[in-house]
Amino acid sequence: MKDGDIKEVLSVIFSHANLENKNQLVLELLEEVTKNGNKLSILTDELKAILEDLANLAGPEYHQVSLKARQFLITAHQPSYEMRYNQIESIFLRLPTQRIISVKLNIINSSLRAS
Repeated sequence: MKDGDIKEVLSVIFSHANLENKNQLVLELLEEVTKNGNKLSILTDELKAILEDLANLAGPEYHQVSLKARQFLITAHQPSYEMRYNQIESIFLRLPTQRIISVKLNIINSSLRAS
């Protein structure tokens, strides 16, 4: 074996021995980015590629990192609660008044029947 080969093998061994610590670091970084409900308003192509790579890691030793990366990607693509609320509100505001009253009566009737 060459000296370079031994160094490479040792590097892989030490890297794998620290896998749990590396995973924990990645999890903490992802937690920090998503702390307090924050999410990136603009998901850069580079960050998206990294998160997709993390999300595609296979094996039980990577499941927490993979799950967290997938959750982050899903959250980053969802509109904010306020935006979703405004979209629903605008739909209801566009409905004719009579239709709204009919819908409300149907809801009331349904809840009365259920009781």
